[in-house]
Amino acid sequence: IGVKLFVSQHNCHLNLLNLEIIMMQHRKHKLFDEEYNQLRKERRLNVLKQLNNDSLEVRERKPRLKAHRINKCRMNWEDRMQNLTNYEFRRRYKVTKARFTWLCTKIKPLLEDTYRGTNIPVELKLSMTLRYMAGGHILDIIDMHGVRSETSFYTCLTQVLWALDIVLKWPDIRSPKVWKQVSLGFSRRSQGAFHGCIGAIDGIQIKIHKPTTDNAGAYMNRKHFFAINTQALCDSHCRFLWFNASTAGSTHDNLAYEATALKTFVDEKLPDGWWIVGDDAYSSQDKIVTPYPGQKLADDKDSFNNWLSNSRIRIENAFGMLVMRFGCLWRPLCLPLQMTTQLVGVMMKLHNVCVDDYLRAYGSDSEVMDSTMGLTEEVRDTYHNFRATHVDGASVTVNETPYTECPDGPFVYTTSFVLGPAEAITRKEKTEALRDALMIKLKQSGLIRPVTAMARSRASNTK
Repeated sequence: IGVKLFVSQHNCHLNLLNLEIIMMQHRKHKLFDEEYNQLRKERRLNVLKQLNNDSLEVRERKPRLKAHRINKCRMNWEDRMQNLTNYEFRRRYKVTKARFTWLCTKIKPLLEDTYRGTNIPVELKLSMTLRYMAGGHILDIIDMHGVRSETSFYTCLTQVLWALDIVLKWPDIRSPKVWKQVSLGFSRRSQGAFHGCIGAIDGIQIKIHKPTTDNAGAYMNRKHFFAINTQALCDSHCRFLWFNASTAGSTHDNLAYEATALKTFVDEKLPDGWWIVGDDAYSSQDKIVTPYPGQKLADDKDSFNNWLSNSRIRIENAFGMLVMRFGCLWRPLCLPLQMTTQLVGVMMKLHNVCVDDYLRAYGSDSEVMDSTMGLTEEVRDTYHNFRATHVDGASVTVNETPYTECPDGPFVYTTSFVLGPAEAITRKEKTEALRDALMIKLKQSGLIRPVTAMARSRASNTK
């Protein structure tokens, strides 16, 4: 027992001794750290004294100043209107002064209740939107109109697009009145041989930046850029009657058309005798007339393809006019997909307004669609002043042929061109029957391809 007590006391003494040694080492290290820190501080002071001999005090770090926002000068719209002539205004905003004022009066009640950007006048909001559509850069538009930031610009753009989409209406392609008016225009282009055509259909690729969706690769088209496949229908005056921009750029035109509501309407609700003209990209289906396939065709089929192309080319002309009028389509659109679709639709409606204004000035008021209204005299005077001042040569000659010379109703034909009972007639056979009937009607009218007519006249002269 005594031995055990001695050993335990000895162990406690050793433990206390070890603890004292550890504490002494800790104090030594602490003193060493304090001395090292003091030495570092002295070295820093010496360096600062050498760098700045005039002052022995350490300079305090000054707080960083915030960037001062410069108040931009807001554009005065009245001075802007007075400084621009009618020609200069149309080149910058793609509409006349009278039409711009009309648009402002229509969208102003809709934009009064908006919760953001209310300090910007409606005229400047519409001016920024039209300048963006015309191809102006966002930074230049902001500086010119005196807007603070890009956020304010995009807010105004969203508001104006929403208001214009409500104010400007599409022609009602479900109305027989519109069918007759459109068919009359195409009938006049073919000298009365083709009637019953309610529009020309085709697709255009609208360039966009790479979308943020999961299927972004589907928007890469065969020409190796991101785009939206936009299907559109137009009349003989290159006015858009309908459009759809809901498919990716890699979608084929025929598949994009079949995914639209127009396909269902044409197949189920469009009466017989009314039809649509398209190119060979669309499959031969009911009420869409396409050219005869192949090369080195017979003269009657070759003439039919030529005159059918004469009507179908109007949709190509409409796309060309749309792209040349609105310069924002020259480069990829950096907007959300839904906003891009709305922008394209509004630009097509504004394109229709410009065409209607031109028809009021140089054509007939009966050719103007009912979707736009008013300002006939003002617009006519504006276009005549522009024509007399900036265009050389004679004035535009208006076709004096009365409308009654060309039929405006549906194309009536019999089913004798198709073999078999009516129940067994397929949609493809029905379309081929319509195409054959139109070819026979064209042949009876004596209309042939101009190149074929020249070849026949040369052959007769040789004989």
